[in-house]
Amino acid sequence: MLDAASAYLATTPDPVVAAQLAEALARHRTASDLARHALLVTFTSPAPTHAVAVARWWLTERWQTRRGEPAPVAHNDIEDARTQALCSPPTSDAPIPAMLAEVTAQSISRLVIVPAAALGRAQEMAGVHTIIENLVWRVLFVVGIAAAVLVNLPVVLGWLLPGTAVPPKEALQAAAGLITVTVGATTAVLLRLTYRKLGRQEPPYLELLTGAVAAVGTLLAVVLYK
Repeated sequence: MLDAASAYLATTPDPVVAAQLAEALARHRTASDLARHALLVTFTSPAPTHAVAVARWWLTERWQTRRGEPAPVAHNDIEDARTQALCSPPTSDAPIPAMLAEVTAQSISRLVIVPAAALGRAQEMAGVHTIIENLVWRVLFVVGIAAAVLVNLPVVLGWLLPGTAVPPKEALQAAAGLITVTVGATTAVLLRLTYRKLGRQEPPYLELLTGAVAAVGTLLAVVLYK
């Protein structure tokens, strides 16, 4: 029987049948490898239908129950299967209705049902948080690189100006001013891109920010290397 199941999985099996085979094989530790293979076959269907989505969701719940461990597939794939199983028009072909009823009843305490408007607002806020978080990390990266260069500016200029033991004061001031101005301009560009991604109008202070950072950078360069 195991040889027959392996031969069937080696062809182009029906994902619903593969899910039932995986569930049956998962009950026996001696068939673990074949059960995993059937599980992967179930999740590699090129165009999953509603029936395939139900079978995938059903199999992951059964796998957790039978094996006492999560199914070894990507969590996003499981979430996609569950969403499609709950949102797509149902089918009456056996055994899909029984599978859907079983897993829905088992997971009813973990399902969160919200109005479409509330879900849209939550998704929009999640997108805004992601965009802002990316902006913060990028700014911190640029500032961190600039700070490291400023701290070691005499050494860096020594590499760029071979034959000069101590870089002249004017070169240090010019380099420090250029770095700080570059940081300000880069921050302004990142802010503009962020506002565009958010679909919002750019505030007028961005131009002032660029000029202010340039002035502060120049002053800082003069103070650091006077």
